[in-house]
Amino acid sequence: MTDTPTVTPTGTSTPTPTETPEVVTVYGQVLIARTPAPAGVALLVANSLLETGGQGEFSIQVGSSQKVDISSALPAIAMTPISGLAMELSLASPLQIEAFRLLEPAADPPCRAVVDTIPMVFWPYVNSTADLLAVPETLSFFGRNGLTAETSFAPGRNYFSRELSLFQAGDSWTLLGRTAVLPELVPLCTGSGDPVGCSEITAAQTDEVFDDAVRIVTDTYAFSLQIKRELLRKGWRPTGRQDDYVKLGKPLLRSIRDVLSGTRPEGATIYDCPAEAAAEPPRSAGSCEALLFPKQELRDAIREYFSIRPKRGFEKVTSRSRLKAELAKFEEVLNKLPDSYYVCGSKKIRGIKKR
Repeated sequence: MTDTPTVTPTGTSTPTPTETPEVVTVYGQVLIARTPAPAGVALLVANSLLETGGQGEFSIQVGSSQKVDISSALPAIAMTPISGLAMELSLASPLQIEAFRLLEPAADPPCRAVVDTIPMVFWPYVNSTADLLAVPETLSFFGRNGLTAETSFAPGRNYFSRELSLFQAGDSWTLLGRTAVLPELVPLCTGSGDPVGCSEITAAQTDEVFDDAVRIVTDTYAFSLQIKRELLRKGWRPTGRQDDYVKLGKPLLRSIRDVLSGTRPEGATIYDCPAEAAAEPPRSAGSCEALLFPKQELRDAIREYFSIRPKRGFEKVTSRSRLKAELAKFEEVLNKLPDSYYVCGSKKIRGIKKR
């Protein structure tokens, strides 16, 4: 009799399958002034560089548990960053992201001037930042084939130029989706009729500075009344003479008016002559002198008004935060005027000479 061998089963382990993270799609559209952003606007989405499509759309697939940050990767376009888990953003898709341009063609049309005997066309633009902004050629281009537009833009209100003979009426320049069109009759870059690239600075332009100073005084007075009503509701009773911020604002307005009057001597005409346009005042303007526009004096006048020591309980009226906010608004008005200008046709010129 033969013994039958006993077979002992050997234990085996079954590997646990690794769960694959669920992939979701985050997608949406970038809008500028409620219209789709142009194609080619760079976005940073979940650390990936994307470009918007023809209707401002974008899309990316990511793991559902991944954190997704969405922001502008183009300095000339600003937007409020969006952040959240991919699953949350996917469920909220299509996302609509509001953005705005920091760079665009100026509202006034292109103009012409003669530089070194060559007729040129100057295309104006506004860069609302303090930095040099660059955009790809796909976002700054002429409608006419074979012409290359500017892609690097200096801060403030500036121009770039090309030879006038290269263009025809109706030709266009598109920058970040906004288009400027060359009119049939291209205006001269001057307020006096001389083709020299300058424009006259009108009294209405400088009066905007004074009007904004009036706004600051009016808003400050209204704010002081608001605080007074709040204090009265809390049982406060005024003692002694209270500050009248309209009356206290009179020296400010007088100072602003005096500074602005000094920029325009009697009988003079003042000009904005952009250096980028190689501009000079018209010969018909007579004797001219280049001066710095007294923007710092105007800012200092606003600061002086806010240096008033308020009564107890009214500290917010002239607080640093209010001063900072009002100066920012005031700066927007100052930015409409050049940093330097020409005074022509007056024997009584006073001001800070441009170096």
